[in-house]
Amino acid sequence: MCMIVDANVAADLCRSELSPHTQPVVDWIEKRGRQIVHGGRLTEELTVNRRVSRWLRSLSQAGRAIQVSAVSVAAEITKVQESAQCVSNDAHIIALARVSGARLLYSHDQDLHSDFTNPALLNQPRGSVYQNAAHRHLLSTAVCQP
Repeated sequence: MCMIVDANVAADLCRSELSPHTQPVVDWIEKRGRQIVHGGRLTEELTVNRRVSRWLRSLSQAGRAIQVSAVSVAAEITKVQESAQCVSNDAHIIALARVSGARLLYSHDQDLHSDFTNPALLNQPRGSVYQNAAHRHLLSTAVCQP
């Protein structure tokens, strides 16, 4: 079971004091042994922040972060862009989800939420978006089927 963590929330997961909204995600990853996936442009966005970069490296060493080939993601980005279905500027996230099979996203980007839950972009199964602790139930149903 895996999740994609958008760059706009990643730093929140690395704080010493976690909010009630981020704590369930950190517990899901660290205590329940779940995984996050990243690759291509998302990896670049995540590793700009030194704290996030260290956290990501730590998760990778523990087997809780999977890096998808940038080449695979780039090839899928082209298909996503050709579909002209994205309302966000995050075709790389949709491409990563398609390549990795991850269908759970943690993000605060409303346009990306629309794309991630759009069956024309992600289907079989459809994508879900975790935004806050009220969405905790999504953590028990996250899938990752490459």
